[in-house]
Order: sequence, then C-alpha cells, then structure tokens
Amino acid sequence: MSNGSLDAHLFQSNDIILNWSTRYQIAIGVARGLCYLHQSCRECIIHCDIKPENILLDASFVSKIADFGMAAFVGRDFSRVLTTFRGTAGYLAPEWLSGVAITPKVDVYSFGMVLLELISGKRNTPEVYNSKSSYHVAFFPVQAINKLQEGDLQSLVDPQLQGEFDLEEAERVCKVAFWCIQDNECDRPTMGEVVHALEGLQELDMPPMPRLLAAITERSNAALVVYVRWLSCSALLSRAELLAELVTMRKLRVWLVVTTCILFFALIIGQVKCVHKSGRTMCMDAELISFRGHP
Repeated sequence: MSNGSLDAHLFQSNDIILNWSTRYQIAIGVARGLCYLHQSCRECIIHCDIKPENILLDASFVSKIADFGMAAFVGRDFSRVLTTFRGTAGYLAPEWLSGVAITPKVDVYSFGMVLLELISGKRNTPEVYNSKSSYHVAFFPVQAINKLQEGDLQSLVDPQLQGEFDLEEAERVCKVAFWCIQDNECDRPTMGEVVHALEGLQELDMPPMPRLLAAITERSNAALVVYVRWLSCSALLSRAELLAELVTMRKLRVWLVVTTCILFFALIIGQVKCVHKSGRTMCMDAELISFRGHP
C-alpha cells in the first residue's frame, strides 16, 4: 500500500501528520472491515491480531485490514474454538487466559486499544518504575479514562494536531474505545454497534473503568504491575519476581490472587487451552449489548 501501515504514521518520524479527519475515517474504515469479517462472511472470521502494524493505508489514506496469518474461522454456531494463544502484546483481551471459548470480542478489545493509540499518537505500553519500597505504573489507558471522565479531552488528543480536532468526534471515539476494552466480553459492543456509534447513530454513556483493572488498582499497585505487564507483555517477569509479587498480594481477595496465579502460569507455559462450555452465551446478538448504562 502506498502509504504503508498506520504505525509508521503514529509512532515513527514522518513528514506526513495524520489530521483528525483522516484518523476518524481510518477508525470507521477498520470498524467496518471487522464488522464484515464478524457478521457478513459465510463463516465468522476472527482476525486475532488487530494492531496499527496490520492496518494499511492506500494513496487516499483509506484503511485496509492486513495479515490474516493468525485469523480463525469459527463458524456461526461457534462449534470450533481456538486452542492456541494468538495475538500481539498490548492488544490481547483478558479472555485469552480465562479458559473460555474465544469469540469476535477479542478483536473488539484489540480495536479499542488501537483507537486509543489513534487518538493519542502514543503506544499503549505501560511505563513501570520500581524502587526498593514501591512501584509506580504509568499506563495510558488508565490515565486516559480518568481524563475522559474529567472532561479533559485536550490532553488525550495527539499534540501534533495542535488542538485542531472535532471535540464531539473525539469524545465519541474515546467512549467507544473504553467500551471496547471492558474486561468482560459481554460488556463490549459488537463491531456492528461500534460502526453505528462512530457514525453518530447510537448514543453513548460514559464508560466505566475496566473492572478488573480498577479492582487491582484500588487494592495493590504491585498487583497492577503484574496485570499490566501481562496486558503489554513489555517484559516477562522471572519466576522469582512473580512469586514475590504474589506474596505481596496475600491480603487481596481470593479471586484476585487466583487471577494473578493464572497469569503467572500462562506466562510460563506460553499458551492456553481454550475450553468451550456448551450452553455458554456468546453475546453476539446486538440486543444483548447496550452502551447505555452498565450493570
């Protein structure tokens, strides 16, 4: 493609700065492409590796989804399930490690992360600082949702735009992004709903902080480090480091410790077997998802 991939324009030195209108159309174009893969093909196709590197731009900066090397055909009845870990660090939905059948909502999660990068021009990789006494984590999605809830959109948008962006569209994109990265797949919209939302055809409520991340943040910054390092896989912790941090979390709720143990063993093993549970609701129907309100 004549204009290369999206990451080159967002994260690398480039003479061409994508203006707001172009970014907005790229977001809508990718959303429509994923909607087609999920809902309009004979079989449901899950891309499994949505990231800026796999979004190509033609001469008119029209976006095209590329690299289907990890894609999976799962069928409309979800009779076939994924059994191996797929995707790229920083864009992986939590259910990859949960032991349940993978659905198109993993692409929705990845798309949400891409939206945040498209808005901000920043990688979603967290910066983790540690001293002998404490950890400090700077994770852009956490910072961004706090800014969104405070109404401070100006600080979220890529400074290269120099304030030249549509405020209503920017708020809409931010809200869609955070609905897409909710921890529970059933809280995320379908890509069809995402398209409607980005086109302004569906009203959006303020999204909540993703619940698992919020819970960990409230109880232990050390736990946040473990969770965030898994989300970004910026660096694998050693077995000793992970065990030490699990001990630090001994006073947390049992479910949180169990979750972290799952992350620990998944990182060591490197892949996860996804088990299909018969009768499990896949939450594919549009009426099962609502942007308005949150349970």
